[in-house]
Parts: sequence; structure tokens; C-alpha cells
Amino acid sequence: MTLANDNEALYDEIIASATTDYLQVCLINKGRGTPFISALELRQLNRNMYPDANSTLSLLTFVRLNLGLSDISLTRYPNDIYDRFWTNYTDVTWKNIYTDSIVKPDRDFETPSVVMQTAAITSSPKQSLNISWHSNDNSTEFIAILHIGEIQNIPSTDMREFDILINGILVANDIVPIKLSGGIVIYGIRSFTSYKISLKATSNSTLPPLLNGFELYIVVPLKGVPTDGGDDNRSKVPKSNESVRTNPAENNHEKNYANTPEANTQGINAGPNNGDGPKHNIAGDGMWDFENRRFSYDDLIRITNKFQIKIGTGGFGNVYVGALENGTQVAVKLRSQSSRQGVREFLTEAQNLTRVHHKNLVSLLGYCMDGDHMALVYEYMPEGNLQDKLKGEDYFYTERPLTWKQRLRIAYESAQGLEYLHMACNPPLIHRDVKTNNILLNKNLEAKLADFGLSKAFDKDGSSNIPFSTRVVGTLGYLDPE
Repeated sequence: MTLANDNEALYDEIIASATTDYLQVCLINKGRGTPFISALELRQLNRNMYPDANSTLSLLTFVRLNLGLSDISLTRYPNDIYDRFWTNYTDVTWKNIYTDSIVKPDRDFETPSVVMQTAAITSSPKQSLNISWHSNDNSTEFIAILHIGEIQNIPSTDMREFDILINGILVANDIVPIKLSGGIVIYGIRSFTSYKISLKATSNSTLPPLLNGFELYIVVPLKGVPTDGGDDNRSKVPKSNESVRTNPAENNHEKNYANTPEANTQGINAGPNNGDGPKHNIAGDGMWDFENRRFSYDDLIRITNKFQIKIGTGGFGNVYVGALENGTQVAVKLRSQSSRQGVREFLTEAQNLTRVHHKNLVSLLGYCMDGDHMALVYEYMPEGNLQDKLKGEDYFYTERPLTWKQRLRIAYESAQGLEYLHMACNPPLIHRDVKTNNILLNKNLEAKLADFGLSKAFDKDGSSNIPFSTRVVGTLGYLDPE
């Protein structure tokens, strides 16, 4: 572990089996500074929860995710009685679903109900739900745990059924989540540097795949660990009367997931897997690689040169100009903590922009969801917005007023963007906040619609063929032409 600066905090979580009446925790000097820790905490787990952790293997937590939109950024005790840290996560290409009903946990893993009450699904059964990551070492072994439970009311005419693939290889098929009941799929993988888990709807399914939670662990072999009873600077942690982790070979539920050619499913209706899936194995230092570029907050600081140049302010927050590694200029819209637009508006804008592609709609290049920091990264529109262009107040805009021909073309191009949203998107997408400062101009004064935070997808009414909503949204003083 290496601390980059004195403002950085790091923690590691290891699931280990206690085979003696005490535990040794050793800090080893690597010759790059005095090793230290600020705190050491011990949590006692149920012996059946992580059977791969035994006298020869430990599990290093790579990531543990609570999928779907939640009001809690981090779930832990008391929502998780074992104080496991579940980081809330959603991807802009996913839809988020939620239930207020209690979800019965899996018998062994005891997944918290608040984790199972949220889930991610794709927009349609034709789309796969994907999670990807990279490893620097193809000898590293991973254990992936997928938490799955149905939280929607499924009509008798519909069905949710999907397969699970790892790097394109079928590992579990015909998965049917059980209503308000948690189930798990466990799989061990190695021998790759890039990994992609895909949940893909079967041909029988009318509904998209679903995933409530995801855990990923690195398997750490204990053979040859460079510590022994004579090492100095060790901390002994006494065991309680009950083992922190008992040897799984002693219980009747032992399952060697690492060596099975197919995924192990518990609490889920699943068909047999006839594929020869990858064997259990792990990778070293890794990173997430989701389908849309995701920036860290540190990335945004670097891209914008510490948010040096502000080019605008809106309901979401300030907008800054920046540049990517290849020199491409971008606009970074950073959500303010005091913003009147919340997380849902942020996700609405991000999700809608990932599915619309038109020359008169602003392009989303990436996003940031890093703790409390949220931002959207767009293509840069150097001529600003139409409102300021018409008023001519901002110093960096061209002083020459727009000609009537230019104004007519901007109106026409804006209408083309709206037509695409209304007619070409399925379901139709209604912007609901069209105004001059949401029409951006590139260097050629070509118009592009922006700010999709209030937009909404509508199912058309069968009788009138007109989208209908009773909620009043938008900006006071404007009558949205939609």
C-alpha cells in the first residue's frame, strides 16, 4: 500500500479464517518509508458466508457494490449486521428499480435487505447488463458473487430469464430470480487480464436481466506468506469464544467453487450449464472499465486544471472547460452540493444522453460518480449558449450579432433535435426545459440541445397517441414548445 499524499486515506478488507486462538497482523517494511496503520478493526462472520476463505486461502475485497439508485451512498452496520461496506453504484446505461418490500436474504450470505431492495436492469431485453474490470496479472484469481432477487411485480404474460457469461463463455443459464427472495451465483475465474460478466436475457424472456448486488474478491494463497512467529512488530488479536472464520472443511455446506467448471447457484431457479466455463482464478491490481468512460474526481481536477476556467452556471452547478489527454476540449458540469437538482436529475440526464445520438444534440463523453462528487463531461461548445449569444454580454463571445439567417438556421437545427427526440426515439423523449440557454453553439454556430435533467421518456397513449403527464416542470417564464 502506498499513500500518494497526506490527505489520502486507504483501507483494505480481508476475509480470513482463524485457525488458532489468535490472529497475527504484520506490517512489513518494503524500504519505502515506515509502515503504519491508523486503525485495525475485526468483524466476526458466519462460518458459511465465504467458504473459499480457509486455512490456505484468504479473500481480499476488490469491490462490493449495491446496484441501483439508493439514498445511501454507503451501506454498512446496522443495515448490514456484519458491517460489510456496500458502495452504492449505478451505471448511466442502466435503469434503476426499487421496492419498499422486505427481501428475504440468502441463507448463507445474509445479504442486507436494503441492498436487495434496489437493482439495476437494462433498458430492454435485447441489451446485456455488463460489468467489466482489468487486471495487471493473468495469474491473479478472482471470486465473483452476484446477488439476484426479483423486486418487481411480474405479470403472468411476462417473464424474466437470463444467462450469465464471463468473457463470452456461458457459466449459468436460465436464471429466474425469485420474488422478494435473495439468491446468489458464485464463480471463480483467472487466466485473463480483462474480464467481462454479462447478464443476457434468453429468447423466452420478455424482461431485461436484473442484478441487485455484486462482490468481487482476490484470492490470496497463504502458502509462503513472509511472516512467522518470530517476526517483530506483530499485533495479536485474541479470538472470541466463537471462531471469526471456521475451517469450511468442517461444515456440511463446503463447496469448492474454485475448481467447479460451472457457476454455483443458491436460491435461484437455474438450468444446468453445459458450457466449459473458465476455472477459478484471479488477477492482481485492477480497475473498473465500464462501457461509458467514468472519470474520478482527481481526473476532473487534472482535466480542468483545478477547475480554473468557469464558463457557466446552472441549476445543476458550475460548468468548467477542460482538456482530455489527447487534447480534446470538454465541458465539465460539476454538481454543486447545494444544487436544487438532485441525484435523480443527474442520472436522468446521463442515461438519456447515452441513448440519443444526433448532430443537434450535445454529446456526452463521460461522467463522474466519485463519493459525493458528481459531474457530466460533454463535448465543448466554444460559442456558448444561444441566450448569451443573443444578449451579447459575455466577453468571450463574438461581438458581431447573429444575422437573421443564422438565427433561422439555429431555430431549424434546434427543431431537428426535438423532432429526433419525439419521433425517432423509442419510447419518445420529451425534453421539458427547452429555452435559449439550453441551446449550445459550436465553433460553426451549429445548434445542439443540452441539459436533459428534466427530460422524460413517455409511452404513447393508445387512444390519442399523445404523451400525457400531470407534473409541471421546466423554467418559470418559458412555455416549452413541446
